[in-house]
Amino acid sequence: MHARFRHHATLSLTVRTSHHSFDDALPVVGVTGEIDHRSARLVEAAVLDQVALTPPGVIADLRAVTYLDAAGIKALVSTDEVATGAGVRLAVVAGQDAVMKPLESTGCDLLLDVYEDLANAVRALIS
Repeated sequence: MHARFRHHATLSLTVRTSHHSFDDALPVVGVTGEIDHRSARLVEAAVLDQVALTPPGVIADLRAVTYLDAAGIKALVSTDEVATGAGVRLAVVAGQDAVMKPLESTGCDLLLDVYEDLANAVRALIS
């Protein structure tokens, strides 16, 4: 990834936006920490900021997320709906239980394009 990024930190969450080094047109919104009712809007806003630029796709990298509640799930689904409406594909990268269990228990893993690693997400978005 390139060195340029925007960084937001609040509560127990850090959101950083960068661009994937293979395809500079793909923004990556990296999230670290907990996505809950206090922080979900920050994640949603960061992803939607990138969607507004109408790239071919946006990657929400949640591999460093340690907690995801209903507000976080709602933010992801809502963001995906807005992205789809704008003609932008959203790829969610996560493989850890902290994110996958809530997504699977709600069936949202079937609504969202979820990948276990960044390479597969990038491949899906550029194909």
